[in-house]
Amino acid sequence: MPPSFGRRSNSGGSAPPGRGEEPPRGSSMPVIVRRSDAAPVPNAYGEYYLVEAVARFAEHAAERAGRGWDAIPPEALQVNCVFDYVGQVENGGHSQFVANRRGELSECLSNVAAGLRAVGADGNLAIIEDLRAWLAGNPDEAARQTGFAGGRAAALDALDDRFRALWKAGPLDATLAAWIAAWPNLRVVEDADYDAAIRQLLGTVTDKGNRFATAKAEQIARAVEKGGIADADMVVRTAVALDLLLRIAGFQNAMVDLRPDAGQADAPEGPSRWMVFCDLAPHFAIVGEVAVLVAVGADTPAARATHEEIEAHRRLLEGQAG
Repeated sequence: MPPSFGRRSNSGGSAPPGRGEEPPRGSSMPVIVRRSDAAPVPNAYGEYYLVEAVARFAEHAAERAGRGWDAIPPEALQVNCVFDYVGQVENGGHSQFVANRRGELSECLSNVAAGLRAVGADGNLAIIEDLRAWLAGNPDEAARQTGFAGGRAAALDALDDRFRALWKAGPLDATLAAWIAAWPNLRVVEDADYDAAIRQLLGTVTDKGNRFATAKAEQIARAVEKGGIADADMVVRTAVALDLLLRIAGFQNAMVDLRPDAGQADAPEGPSRWMVFCDLAPHFAIVGEVAVLVAVGADTPAARATHEEIEAHRRLLEGQAG
């Protein structure tokens, strides 16, 4: 695979919900990038940092605004989704993309298709349309995708071959970077001013109704809600426990994807059980009176939290919120 978007993490982090295939253009909200990432040309290694810079801006803005992806210009959301899609497929194929984005797959694909259409990437768009057709016709097999041996559909491997052939012929990087550079709402700031610019931009849209003091804890809480926990207090306690486990294990700055463990439905009254992907590394978490995080395949936990530690962390997160 030729050099592409540069510092792509291939993360399994949470994907944005969709906004439909034909979102309005020309959002008045600026898209802010650091000057060191702003050149729409490759560096000495053939890497285009501008594409990743916009993808990361979308994540930063959504988390810090507290209102999620509705606060983000649609074109930045499309770049974020294309960036995520390409990174997932480069790392583990379309099977991995389907597995990691299972809960948001339809919305993700809508945004990927809109971004590809905007830059005239017809070949890549045809792959997305064929992927959609396969998903619609094979829901059971789609649910069994893992991205690993034994969980890969031959039809998705064939899409991987088409993807690689297109990228070998001409990666999308330059086309996407040129598109971004022409946006009237692109704003380049000095590297040292980036955080302040983001804070100033989002100061008027921040949702003061957040439950927690940190965007990461709020993000986890939303994922817990989507995972099927309806009781508000249990959502809060579960999110607090998972946030604390991630901090203890050193993953507080990781991109995190969270979903209920497949066996959760068999034990609805006991501790909740979760699959947690931290920068694509799979972990298993159990949250009850105590909480434990274990890397898949590991013999010892990456983190433990007692009932008292969870409650203390809850007071900290709730006491600073708003």
